[in-house]
Amino acid sequence: MPTLQEALTRVKSSSDIVNQYRTSNGARMRQVDSASNFLETVKIETKNLLSQKEDTNMAEGIALLTNQQTTFQAVLEVSQRAISALTLFDYMQ
Repeated sequence: MPTLQEALTRVKSSSDIVNQYRTSNGARMRQVDSASNFLETVKIETKNLLSQKEDTNMAEGIALLTNQQTTFQAVLEVSQRAISALTLFDYMQ
């Protein structure tokens, strides 16, 4: 049978090992928290940049559509005048 002194030595040794694992685990948890905070910051910054890019594209898109609408309306008006002129000539024959 182990003596009381041997049992206390084993308990002390086991306690030291548990403390080492706790220390190691605490350091790893701080690293994970740090990485998690960094990734959250990157996510927020990425969303911000994406929002800025999409907003800029929206303004460009609106300007382009307005320009195209003006062009198509001009073409439609010219086409209507050409068709009206042909109809008048057909009528006069």
